[in-house]
Amino acid sequence: YTCMMHALAFLVTLLSVAALSKPHLFESRGHNRQGSDGSVDCFTPKEEPPEPEPDNKLSRIKGAIGHYTDRGVEPVVHCVRLLSASFLLTGQRSGLTPDKEVRVSVKALAVSCVGAAAALHPEAFFNSLYLEPLDGLPAEEQQYISDILGFIDHGDPQIRGATAILCAAIIQAALSKMRYNIHSWLASVQSTTGNPLSLVDLVPLLRKALKDESSVTCKMACSALRHCIMSLCSTLSELGLQLLVHLLALKDSSYWLVRTELLETLAEMDFRLVNFLERKTESLHKGDHHHTGRLQLQERVLNDVVISLLGDDDPRVRHVAAAAVSRLVSRLFFDCDQGQADPVVAIARDQSSVYLQLLMHETQPPSQLTVSTITSRTYRGFNLSNNVADVTLENNLSRVVTAVSHAFTSSTSRALTFGCCEALCLLAANFPICTWTTGWHCGHTTASALEPERRMLTIGMANMVLSLLSSAWFPLDLSAHQDALLLCGNLLAAVAPKCLRNPWAGEDESSSSSTNTSGGTHKVEEPWAALSDRAFVAMVEQLFSHLLKVLNICAHVLDDTPPGPPVKATLPSLTTTPSLSPIRRKGKEKDAVDSSAAPLSPKKSSEANTVLGRPTDSAGSTAINKSTTLGSFYHLPPYLKLYDVLKATHANFKVMLDLHSTQEKFGSFLRAALDVLSQLLELATLNDINKCVEEILGYLKSCFSREPTMATVCVQQLLKTLFGTNLASQYEGVLSGPSRSQGKALRLGSSSLRPGLYHYCFMAPYTHFTQALADASLRNMVQAEHEQDTSGWFDVMQKTSNLLRSNIANATRHRGDKNVIHNHIRLFEPLVIKALKQYTTSTSVALQRQVLDLLAQLVQLRVNYCLLDSDQVFIGFVLKQFEYIEVGQFRESEAIIPNIFFFLVLLSYERYHSKQIISIPKIIQLCDGIMASGRKAVTHAIPALQPIVHDLFVLRGSNKADAGKELETQKEVVVSMLLRLVQYHQVLEMFILVLQQCHKENEDKWKRLSRQIADVILPMIARQQMHLDSPEALGVLNTLFETVAPSSLRPVDMLLKSMFTTPVTMASVATVQLWVSGILAILRVLVSQSTEDIVLSRIHELSLSPHLLSCHTIKRLRQQNLSPSDAPACNQEPNGEAQKSLPEETFARWEWGCLV
Repeated sequence: YTCMMHALAFLVTLLSVAALSKPHLFESRGHNRQGSDGSVDCFTPKEEPPEPEPDNKLSRIKGAIGHYTDRGVEPVVHCVRLLSASFLLTGQRSGLTPDKEVRVSVKALAVSCVGAAAALHPEAFFNSLYLEPLDGLPAEEQQYISDILGFIDHGDPQIRGATAILCAAIIQAALSKMRYNIHSWLASVQSTTGNPLSLVDLVPLLRKALKDESSVTCKMACSALRHCIMSLCSTLSELGLQLLVHLLALKDSSYWLVRTELLETLAEMDFRLVNFLERKTESLHKGDHHHTGRLQLQERVLNDVVISLLGDDDPRVRHVAAAAVSRLVSRLFFDCDQGQADPVVAIARDQSSVYLQLLMHETQPPSQLTVSTITSRTYRGFNLSNNVADVTLENNLSRVVTAVSHAFTSSTSRALTFGCCEALCLLAANFPICTWTTGWHCGHTTASALEPERRMLTIGMANMVLSLLSSAWFPLDLSAHQDALLLCGNLLAAVAPKCLRNPWAGEDESSSSSTNTSGGTHKVEEPWAALSDRAFVAMVEQLFSHLLKVLNICAHVLDDTPPGPPVKATLPSLTTTPSLSPIRRKGKEKDAVDSSAAPLSPKKSSEANTVLGRPTDSAGSTAINKSTTLGSFYHLPPYLKLYDVLKATHANFKVMLDLHSTQEKFGSFLRAALDVLSQLLELATLNDINKCVEEILGYLKSCFSREPTMATVCVQQLLKTLFGTNLASQYEGVLSGPSRSQGKALRLGSSSLRPGLYHYCFMAPYTHFTQALADASLRNMVQAEHEQDTSGWFDVMQKTSNLLRSNIANATRHRGDKNVIHNHIRLFEPLVIKALKQYTTSTSVALQRQVLDLLAQLVQLRVNYCLLDSDQVFIGFVLKQFEYIEVGQFRESEAIIPNIFFFLVLLSYERYHSKQIISIPKIIQLCDGIMASGRKAVTHAIPALQPIVHDLFVLRGSNKADAGKELETQKEVVVSMLLRLVQYHQVLEMFILVLQQCHKENEDKWKRLSRQIADVILPMIARQQMHLDSPEALGVLNTLFETVAPSSLRPVDMLLKSMFTTPVTMASVATVQLWVSGILAILRVLVSQSTEDIVLSRIHELSLSPHLLSCHTIKRLRQQNLSPSDAPACNQEPNGEAQKSLPEETFARWEWGCLV
């Protein structure tokens, strides 16, 4: 029986595969089955004698059940009959095999197998058990396979649950197969099989399983309902609503898996459809569901089930409930937010935005390429754009946040507090607060109606979360503590850009500061001077202080140091070892070389002792004692308790077998703390961290061994703060004008306050399309200059030098010490050395990427790389990695490729003894080697080319000093490499950038390159070789056609010939999609750049035929590939006669053929 159970699980697959591959194995088509001498006997334990072939088992198949090789019948039909006759049914009407003949476990598995087979071919479930009625039985007494449904009353809960899953599988398969036209399908099945069973008969069985006394059955019934409830509501609406009402009763189940399965089911409900059905039904609003009045299922699900289960005592249930809250936001429906308060309009709006997305294309601004290795980009959680969010979705989010926040603030139990905090944290991850500020109740609000000019800054739930972080009990739960840290960091980061100001305004405006009572000097010295709202500053200071204490605790735990006074809390590890080479030790004599040459040059041992360890002079001692008070916790009982909890958690981690588990609490908590600290450092100035840089670096050094990746990120954020390249020093760029999306939203505003179905399905897409075409035509005629987008790749490098000059000047001028930044930079050397060593020994790609980011940032900050890698051992190690990448022996190499090439391009500006460390030709050669290695172009070659293209065409191309014959040669080589990969839309993005730069520099060069690109792309479109397999790819191609010189797409003959071509193949949906996408792109060009008369006249002159897509041709292309010799001539009918049609008819027939 054990072997039989294992064999049943694979029976459906094995029989189906055997039918396709080896049909000759079964020589006889009869069904007097012989005993198997295979698996059962082979796996019989040695100590037990082999069982004789039991005749009673074989006799359970009492008639002909066909064969899986029968013609005209799917093999799965035979499989269902075989399972049913062998283990489940007796052959007599309503007869079920008793448990004494077949074990219960085998029956449960057999029912599951039948359900899986019925999901593939639901008609098989309605067939008769045997091909012919058994001897002695009249035809009307023959048994149908559907009698398996009788197991819903079986005594075993697993079998009852499997039967419920079987019912749901049949309902879902039948409805989806016939696209909800169930009546014609049922009539056809009933006329063929004679089985009177209907899908309506299956619904009471599901309802019965939901009310089962066994929690196991209820859990399986709930899982079954999850897969069919929405389909059931779409057809049998009242029955579906009844099941949904019965489903809500499971929230009180004592089995935690039932509650989690209920939440998973409810999270997939579309309440637009539910709301529509509630309006149509009257009988269900009052009934036996213990609810008087309206159903209001959405409100009951959200408040009575999901938010209620956020307070469940089981943390596993709370986690699923928190995830369900985020999934429900986009599925809710509120009348007041929708056009004409109609759920049909809401669904139509979403459907039109999905299926008419290609019409919504607008040309993207220049330099849209992004790279993950921009080291000076703003950290996560900050949004400086003015993009308009979806108003309806934001309203849904606002209501959900309000409901969860109300439960959060009024909570009287720890479980509900923890659950609400986790739900808000997950909501912030799925709906970033910086993007959905209104939905999160963050931003400026009017203080009162009497004083509209007076505005207040609201920060959502930040005050509540901070009060919990300072409580005695909440921080001791590490999961809740982690969620609160992330939530509070996201809230503060979202609001910060709204209250940024110039931190040096007091000194720069001496005249105004003289009249100010506070004075300019006081302004500069006040904490967090970049933030204008002092109440907000108090919250930032509170969170910053808490984070330093948390990191200090983690450092004590990792260093195994007991808490004590600040003097004893210093880290002595760096006081014994001098700072040596970043890669390898070359000798003690090199420790004292160039001690004052650069900020990160190697120092003497005495100087290294002042980095993070015990100081050697009184001034340093004062600084450390003063700074360590920020993170000192030994005198605070709540933090001492947190220390005990973290120490115990870390002790458990050290004895774990799975050291890389993502569920490990200590590591997750430490990562979250470092993450939020990195967020806050975006808002700090040099004055804010001047006194605690050494303290923070000490914590990071201790945490580096446990979380090196996030520690490296934090080091980068500290460097940005010191050099003034963080958000606080870029306040001028925060306020920008209206974005394109704002203009689009205003442009499409309906004259009606309640736009309806016509607006969303027709008017809005049409307006989008016509406006985009008008923009493209205007650009081509006027050849307007594109405005530069400063969010691009190497624009950071251009901004960094200016920012460094101004911010360092500000920082030093206001403190009277021009060496203050250099003195701080010396403190970073031990961690940089450690990171470099870790790169060469670690197998973590994420860590290696972060180390490369750190080095790239140091190079951008004008640190001499040769002093970091004087022997060029590190760069040699990096170049050695290419050998493993090319042969496929580097795991996750696609993730590190962009970082490596960005770093190498930066190093091409560095020199070692007046010699380039690495040249652009060498970098191009490395990229060419990756292209020749056969690795996927999208994951390897294209990301490698992106920094090269941007450097050559944007940076060096715009620099007159770099212009020369060698640079032009390098550009030509890169263009030839791009043309080899032009079928990928990522390469088209780079060509857009190249064309924009060429247009600025030399119009003749722009026209030549445009013609070269058009001559390559148009034939590839005709041959279906362009990878236009997504809306994004088609959008990029449209943008490229709008960027090339208009003359390169003229005359229209080349466009028409590329469009009026018989496709190479239509054997699959993917190939048809490639062909249709190419036609859509060419049609867009024709509409925007040519007139109707020109197009029709050229169609007539070229004698293009509409019969290239005749029904006969389409049928052949769908069945098999059409060879070039089989393709009809463009001016011939299928029968070979010349075709003379009006150009209007030709064009119309062609477009109709494309639709067909």
